[in-house]
Amino acid sequence: MPVELLADIVELLAEDASSLANLALVNIDCRQMARSAQFVEVCFDYSITSRKLLLKLITETASKSRGENNPSHGACICRVSMQSSREWIIWAHNELYKSIWGGKETRESYTREQRGEVNRKAAQEYQQYRTPVLIAIYSAMPNLEAIAWKDAYQVDEAFINWITHTPARHLKLARVPIEFAYLCAPPLTPPSLPLRSLYLDVHLAWKDEDSTDYKHEDYDDNTAEIERKPGQSRNLSVLTSSFLRLCSPTLESLTLKSMAAVSGKPVSIGSMTFPRLRHFCAKYMVLAPDALTSILAFSLRELDLGSSCH
Repeated sequence: MPVELLADIVELLAEDASSLANLALVNIDCRQMARSAQFVEVCFDYSITSRKLLLKLITETASKSRGENNPSHGACICRVSMQSSREWIIWAHNELYKSIWGGKETRESYTREQRGEVNRKAAQEYQQYRTPVLIAIYSAMPNLEAIAWKDAYQVDEAFINWITHTPARHLKLARVPIEFAYLCAPPLTPPSLPLRSLYLDVHLAWKDEDSTDYKHEDYDDNTAEIERKPGQSRNLSVLTSSFLRLCSPTLESLTLKSMAAVSGKPVSIGSMTFPRLRHFCAKYMVLAPDALTSILAFSLRELDLGSSCH
């Protein structure tokens, strides 16, 4: 059967998971065509299913590095999201959950040191899941179009650099905590980041005084005291500006939300041009005049400033 007809059949069956599964059993060609619909959009939610898919993607990456040319799940993925389910986190780290949210007698049965050890163990296990997810996004998805990262665990410089080297043209970072150490890192290094849309909602992770673990609550980066060498002071305004400089020539849609102006201080992005920008939204933050000037200088079709004007 011609590939064109198979493609039409797969398009008709796109919403029928059972039929797609049956089609995948016919032969190699049908399996790959079915996968193109089954795996066009995936979510890593910490479930057993997502762990199995992750293992397949990592295996495919290793196979590719050996020069093998096997049918690929990763090549079918166009949209990926990272959003761990609360239910699956509780299931995987039930002891930590009980030590914090269990009954009074259960909570009090843990000493502070025991609870800290359980927390560190859970954090280590979670990182062992999340790091391969990032590796898979970076190396196993050549046709990736969109990334939605909605994970509440802090990210670092390595995460930012990996994400900005993917082929994705649409990037959403939703309530993502940035660890303190990243604020002293060099600016983003890619020569360009040809995004068409960017949703940037990041905040500083804050550190518990009695723990080595970073938390993920909102933190005022304008008043944060961070150990740093002279001349290395950075904040989320600088990160925002660094991001935008890489993708401003190609951006068509930009959303900035509740980032570096928790204290009410205006966010400045410096002078830059957005020749293709048509949709702009800024909420829960204060924009400096230079930011407004850069954004309003072009032919916007949709503008939502909310209470963002200064």
